[in-house]
Amino acid sequence: VLRALRPAVVFVSDSSRRLIEPNLAWEAGRFDCLNYVDANKIQHGLDADCAAYLFVGRLSPEKGCDLFCEAASRAGVDAIVIGDGTELKRLSDSYPDIKFMGALPHDKVLSVMTRSRAIVMPSVCRETFGLVAYEAMIAAGLPCIVSDVGDAASFVRSKGLGEVFSAGNAESLSAAMVNMLDPDVYSRYRGAVEKADFSCLEKTAYVERLIGIYDQLMAKL
Repeated sequence: VLRALRPAVVFVSDSSRRLIEPNLAWEAGRFDCLNYVDANKIQHGLDADCAAYLFVGRLSPEKGCDLFCEAASRAGVDAIVIGDGTELKRLSDSYPDIKFMGALPHDKVLSVMTRSRAIVMPSVCRETFGLVAYEAMIAAGLPCIVSDVGDAASFVRSKGLGEVFSAGNAESLSAAMVNMLDPDVYSRYRGAVEKADFSCLEKTAYVERLIGIYDQLMAKL
């Protein structure tokens, strides 16, 4: 069907282009349109009580929450899990020292973010953007710990916004958590997040990119 329609394709991130483009079996317009993050900064600075590492997402195997729980236990750090899914009961029973908050409204998630130390995205699948990581950085100034299979990894690594660990490796994630306990390391990451330019992720910039693509496509009709 797609070969017959030959639709234009818009990629929401560099990693989505790298993963999808080699498998496209037709010649057509191909465009980059970086996704947007609907978030506003709501906190500056760091509260002394912000000690917990935070996971936000669906509690299913591909999201890696089990890896997050194992790594947090190994590192001996406080951890919070927000989300619901098939793994909730098993993980909450297996890790009683970790705080499982279930699914929360968006404003409550943001509130917890402002009281957390860092956001962790331990996905074992190939995340083509990583909305939670970007939202946590923009809204709450949180450093990130992300797996190396997600699109956020290159952004975090290139700008010094946190740690990148080997996907699926609890020891690697635990080491990243421990490293971020160092006050100097954490202060450096936190400062980098506060100074980072996220303007390209604003909705207005996204709309301008999208309209530009539509204009190019309509000009060929």
